[in-house]
Amino acid sequence: MPVYYAFFKRGVDILKMEQENSNSSKVISDYKCVVCGEAEMEYVLHVPNVNFSKKITQFDIIRCKHCGLASMYPFPKKEDIEEIYNTENVFSKDISDTTNKKKWGASFFEPAYARYGTYYHYIAKKCVNLSGKRPEDLRILDVGCSTGRLLKEFNRIVPKADIQGIEIDPDAKNKAFNEVKDRITIGNFLEQEYKDKFDIITFCFVVEHLPNVDDYIKKAEKLLNEDGILFYSSPDIGSRKALQLKSKWRLINDPINKHGHVIWFNKKSACYLANKNNLEVVHYKNRGEFIYQLPIFLQKAMKFLFGSVQSPNGEVRVIKNYQLRMMYALLFDALLPEIFSWGDSFYLFAKKKPQ
Repeated sequence: MPVYYAFFKRGVDILKMEQENSNSSKVISDYKCVVCGEAEMEYVLHVPNVNFSKKITQFDIIRCKHCGLASMYPFPKKEDIEEIYNTENVFSKDISDTTNKKKWGASFFEPAYARYGTYYHYIAKKCVNLSGKRPEDLRILDVGCSTGRLLKEFNRIVPKADIQGIEIDPDAKNKAFNEVKDRITIGNFLEQEYKDKFDIITFCFVVEHLPNVDDYIKKAEKLLNEDGILFYSSPDIGSRKALQLKSKWRLINDPINKHGHVIWFNKKSACYLANKNNLEVVHYKNRGEFIYQLPIFLQKAMKFLFGSVQSPNGEVRVIKNYQLRMMYALLFDALLPEIFSWGDSFYLFAKKKPQ
């Protein structure tokens, strides 16, 4: 089959999925966007059999026609969100995959993937480079730091920097990495007072959990030094994978692990949030699985030829063979996306505009 036909088929697939995900005939009139405040919303899709809270078993997703932000509808109540954040300690639960530790080559592949395959190294290195400051002069704050994975990476690459984290999950500090445990404060970022400003403030997969996300970004911008860097990452509901899987996308509804997402960004809404709060976007990339960039028939062919495997956290990965899968994942799911910008999560780096 000619290569040009494969790319034509991919374009047809994307157009079809976008049309199926858009249904403007159903108008929402009793909700205002939490980012831009506009009330003109459109229906996106229905999510049945959800794993969110005891009371919420299904919901719709609606999208703001002005800024593009997608929201859970009806919006969850305070007690539903607190069940996720505080009662069940979702953010401090360890869901790492340890099933491969005894496989041949694991002593090389696991540390390599932990270093370069996960997003922590990418985020920390990019933030430090964009700051343009000497490492020993940096003051860094990670909001929603959980058990300190990103703090640990900052500590590794800029050990002389002043590194701090804040987390609302009361169990996070008890389970935190020893290297950064003393740098974590348990509390609400909006209520916490800081005497000095920061050069870097990060929200690593946090903004999708925040019903009042604009308040968080507004406060963070005020806490930044001039030319300070603000970073946030989040699932991209406009990504190829999200459009294909719809309500079965794990970043909308994970049947195994609760995650408490209440809003979903695309590139338009992510950049809108930054620009609204006196922040200039200086770097924006998507990162994630390569297979969803292919036409659906090629995805099926890859799974047929190489097999697939499901990890304990519920994620299905292409290529059954461990060693081949790890080499593929490092190259196509981690390193190349940082160049070509593909994947179902975005990484936005913004600089504070001069007053």
